[in-house]
Amino acid sequence: MSRITKTIGSMAAAVIFVMVTALPLNADPIVKQDERYKLVLTTKVTPDGKKEATIVVTPKPTYHNNMDYPWKVTLKSGPGVTPDTKYKKKKNPPDPTFKEEKVTFKIPTDNSTTEKVKAEIKMSHCNDKQCWSAKVALEW
Repeated sequence: MSRITKTIGSMAAAVIFVMVTALPLNADPIVKQDERYKLVLTTKVTPDGKKEATIVVTPKPTYHNNMDYPWKVTLKSGPGVTPDTKYKKKKNPPDPTFKEEKVTFKIPTDNSTTEKVKAEIKMSHCNDKQCWSAKVALEW
């Protein structure tokens, strides 16, 4: 192998290393829970450079997500956020991401700064006797 080929190969490897290490990595998931539910919030950077938050809520044993309650995530502040932007889930029309055993929200936001997005989720869980609603503050 010629010296030029080795040099070009080393330079290409260095460029690829720099490109890969410069990409933002997914942060550790944020977990919030109580005796009724577990909420896991993860973020990723999409191929187009946007940030996407995924919020997954699963009920604890003996509970279920309340499908009659209008669930919503309200964005409060952050980069590229219009305050009071709402992402809603409700029973009708049927939504495959809105189930008694798991509710999922996917929320696109801007990734151009390190400023965090602040939001709130309103949700409800039931057991065989009663239902509870909850408001949970989120930040990513």
